[in-house]
Amino acid sequence: MILPKIDGLTAESIAIGFDRFEKGDPYPFGEPSKELEACAREIWDQYPPLNELTDDQIEESVWSCDHDTLNGFIHMAMFLRVQPSTLNFITNVAHKHGLAVFDPQFNSFQDTYNSYTFNTNLVPSVILQIASFLNNLFKIKSKHNEGNPTE
Repeated sequence: MILPKIDGLTAESIAIGFDRFEKGDPYPFGEPSKELEACAREIWDQYPPLNELTDDQIEESVWSCDHDTLNGFIHMAMFLRVQPSTLNFITNVAHKHGLAVFDPQFNSFQDTYNSYTFNTNLVPSVILQIASFLNNLFKIKSKHNEGNPTE
């Protein structure tokens, strides 16, 4: 999430801002700024928004949904396959434009992403169960094929 640097901005104040946004406040962190618009343009030049991509390009995009700057902040939803270099690029661009970067997954402000590890505590257990099932299925299939290399 990219938003203006506001005095006293904390994880708690961001949560309060989102609550206000959900209750109808169109600008919980202030109106869209030229800095936010410039930041978005620079990021989208490198990683175009979904509405500018073909169906084939969407499959390779870092974005899991479109986003905009209409409400004075950018809430970015990205796929888990996103590399730290992508996150660092976005963070550096935001900081260059004097903006803050808040990662709600880690409930913290970000300066750099040395590594990006997915916080499994935030994943619904059913997804983890599916991943475990597929992992076990792959192991079973691999053992089955060890004795029969033609499959």
